[in-house]
Amino acid sequence: MLYLGRIHFTGQKNLKDLLDAASKLTTTWSLDILGDGEDYARCLAYADSLGIAQHITWHGWQDNSWDYIEKNIKEVTCLVLTSSMEGLPLVLLEAIARGIYCVSSDCVSGPSDIIKDGINGQLYETYNVDELVSILDAPDFCKTLPDQEIVKDSIHDFYEDAYMTNFKNILQQRKQGTL
Repeated sequence: MLYLGRIHFTGQKNLKDLLDAASKLTTTWSLDILGDGEDYARCLAYADSLGIAQHITWHGWQDNSWDYIEKNIKEVTCLVLTSSMEGLPLVLLEAIARGIYCVSSDCVSGPSDIIKDGINGQLYETYNVDELVSILDAPDFCKTLPDQEIVKDSIHDFYEDAYMTNFKNILQQRKQGTL
C-alpha cells in the first residue's frame, strides 16, 4: 500500500484512520508513506503504539515523489487516501495515470468524481475504518485488481487532450448560445 501526501494525524488527511485500518489487517501487508507534515512524529508514535511500525516505511518528503516511487518502491498494490475533505485530489489522478488502483474515502468532494468502482479503485464511507479494512483485507484483493492499462484509461476525460477538446466544445457552445 502507498500513502502520498501531507502527514496530518486527524483533520484533512486523517492518517489515523489509515493506521487504525492497517492495525486490523489480517493479510500480509506493508505500507509506504511519502510526505511530511506537522503530525509526522505523532503518526510514528501512534503506529508504534499499535504494534505496526515494522510494516511501515516512512520515506519523508521527496521532491519528485513519483520518480522516487518508481526507483525505490518496487511494488505498489494500491494507493490509499483517507481524507476527510478534498477538492480535486490530484494524488488519485496521478496514481491512476500510472495504473495504480486507489482506495479512497468518499469525502465531501473529489474522489467520487475520479473513482470508478472496481475499475480504477474503490470508495469507502469517510471515517468508516471497518469498511476500509474489509476492502484491503479481502482475500482476493490483490488477485482481482484490474489491468494497469484499464486503470489508466479510466480517467481519459482528465487527460490534457480530452480536457482541452471538452473545454473548446463548451466555449463553442457558449459562443453559439446553445449553452
